[in-house]
Order: sequence, then structure tokens, then C-alpha cells
Amino acid sequence: MAEMLYSNSDRVFEQVSEWDSRLQLVMPWEHEEREERPLLDFPPRDTWLINPETDKFDTPVDDRGFVDIDKLIAAVKATVDPEYTCPTHTLNEHHVYWEEEWYHSRLIGANALRFRELAVHKMLVPVPFHNWLHRITIPADVPDPELIRSRNNSWTVANALFKASRNIVQLERLARRREALIERKPEILPVRYAGVDVIGRE
Repeated sequence: MAEMLYSNSDRVFEQVSEWDSRLQLVMPWEHEEREERPLLDFPPRDTWLINPETDKFDTPVDDRGFVDIDKLIAAVKATVDPEYTCPTHTLNEHHVYWEEEWYHSRLIGANALRFRELAVHKMLVPVPFHNWLHRITIPADVPDPELIRSRNNSWTVANALFKASRNIVQLERLARRREALIERKPEILPVRYAGVDVIGRE
């Protein structure tokens, strides 16, 4: 049953547990110790490997029109000197699907704003990377409304499966702790249980 549901969800998330938090944390350049330093709006000009006015490129998408996040990050990184270390002390949220006004459901339906706000469609990135990405990339077209509905449904299923799995793991951990505790202190069981953890078995 779980495999059927997972297959029906377009296999959008191979490891659902990675998306438990609301945002994905992406550090696109080498990590730098967090310390107070001036905020840079963009990578320094002498690190640019393209002209942002003339060399903008399309946001990479897959064959369904969904943004390919890995390719997007790699493509943006490739436009800056690889020796550049991006400050990571200041992060902000990037929506993979922009411009926002394109996703108002009253225009295209399919609950497009929910699609845009899915946790897997947002990431925390250093401010210079975020600003640079917006400066050099052209936003992807809005995916087909049917695919938007499918992705929304897929996320609902995947998220429910993850929560159910997490609950099972938590219950199993509690059971193991209870068993270990009773093994160490069998006297905590009521006498009427005759040494059998009736509640634990239930």
C-alpha cells in the first residue's frame, strides 16, 4: 500500500525525511565562519564570469517543466569565480518559482500559490547568492496546471507518509525505552501484572 501511494505521488521525493523542515538549507559556495562583516548585495564584481546584463539564462527545468534545483544551483555557481567564498552569516528565502504574481490561483487555478509555497520549492541561501541568482536567471514558465495539481497532491501524500513513518519510529523508541526500564526496575510494574508488562504489550 505504501509503495503504491509512493508511486502515485510521482516519486517526487526519494527521501521524504529530508524535507521535514519548512526550508531546505543550501550553502552554494564554500562555508565561511559566521562573524560580523559588511553585507554584500552581490558577489564582488571581479569574481563575475559573465555579464549579467547580456548573459542571462533560463532557469533549468526538467522534461515536465519543473525547476531542476540541483542544475540551477550549479549553473549559478558556475558564473562566479570558484575561488570566491560567499558570506553565509546572512540568509534569506528564495522561491524556486518566481515571479509571485504569476502564481495567483485566480489567474491559473490549480492552487498555484500553494504549489509555489511548498517546502521543496523554497530554500535558504546566502543573500549575495540570492541576489545574483535573480540578476542572472530568467524565471521558469509556470508549469502546466495539471502538473501543479499533481505535485500538490504528491506533496500531501509524501508528507502524510513521512509523518506516519515518523510516528511509528517514535513509538518504537518509546517501546524500547519502556522495555529497558522495566528490565532494570521490574518492581515498577503493578503486582497484579505478575511481572508481565501488560500495558506495553497493548
